[in-house]
Parts: sequence; structure tokens; C-alpha cells
Amino acid sequence: MSVQRGEIYFVDLNPVHGREQVRRSFEIEYRPIFMTSTTGRSADPIPFLYTSYDLDRLRIAGRRVMEVCAARHDFRLLNMFPYAPHLAFWFTHYASTEFGVFNLGTGGGKLMGTEGNLRLIRPLAYVTEDLSTEYARVQGFLPISCVCGEKESVRREIREFLDAMKSRHLGISESITASLGNVNPYTLFATPDLVGVGTEDEMEF
Repeated sequence: MSVQRGEIYFVDLNPVHGREQVRRSFEIEYRPIFMTSTTGRSADPIPFLYTSYDLDRLRIAGRRVMEVCAARHDFRLLNMFPYAPHLAFWFTHYASTEFGVFNLGTGGGKLMGTEGNLRLIRPLAYVTEDLSTEYARVQGFLPISCVCGEKESVRREIREFLDAMKSRHLGISESITASLGNVNPYTLFATPDLVGVGTEDEMEF
């Protein structure tokens, strides 16, 4: 490794020529050395293979995203995507390392849970519990419960409810799956007297 005018670049101590140089150049551009995959929520996971050339492009794209977002080198980045061969996690990783910011991967909610991730956000941003509580109070934010990974009791209740429905109604699973394609967010959780009339752009209650 050599240093010149504040820039760091690497020198190949074993330069090759001729056929070996051609072979290595082809490997850099065409030999897969890395893989990501889709999550497989709606179908079987689909793999995507990357060469050294592709990873260089991924690093460049990540750095440009940080630049477009006006990131600074003193930022602290918390990567809460799950540890997995998934592009979202690895793009965030390469974006932070290429741009040069502190990066902490938590593994997401499945590994640390929502509370664990929140405990890491506050020290990284130097936000105290009292400051967060006061900000929520001033803004009028209300706490919203969610069915997160650590809320096993809620998830169990939902599973038991669905099992009871399936035992009484044949084909309920197919009916639920089909209905998910026609969800109206305005009426999903509304009571009958709160359901509006008109188009979604001109709702009247």
C-alpha cells in the first residue's frame, strides 16, 4: 500500500501479464463471489450473484446515496435490517463503509427485538429517555402498540383465533388470502358508523 497527497491506493506486489492477466481480468468481471436473495415471502427465494466488478458498483451506488442524502462523516448509522443475504442489509453496509461513517448492524427485530433496537438508537443520537418523552408529549404523539417479534402473546392470540376460524369455516385461509388483495385502509378497522362515503379522495364522515 502506498500513500500520496492524502490518497490511499494499493499496489499489486505480484503483477501478472499475458494469459494470466487476461484470466484475472475475466474473473474480476464475471466470476461470482457474493450472493444476495429475495426474502421469499410470496414465492421461492431468488438468488442474485455478484462479481468483484458488481460489488464495486454497489459501493459506488451506496456512497452516492449517502451524498444525495447529505450525510456527514460524523453521522452514526444504525443498520436494523436482519442479518441475511438480502440486498437491503448489504447495500446499507457498503454505503456506510464506502462513504466512511460509523455503522452498527443490529440484526433487526428478530435478533434484538424492537426494544433492543430503540435502546441502541438513543445513545447513538445522544437522545435521553426524558428528552424523547418530552418531545412526544409536546408533539401530542400517542403510544401505538404493534405486533412485534417480542409480543408473542399477541401473535399467539391471532394464531389461536385463525385456528378456531379454520375449524368452523372451510376455505377460510383461501378467503383471507384473496381478501388481502382488496384491502381498503379507510374501512379496514373502522366501525360501521365511522365508515365514510364517496371516493378515497373525497371521504365524508
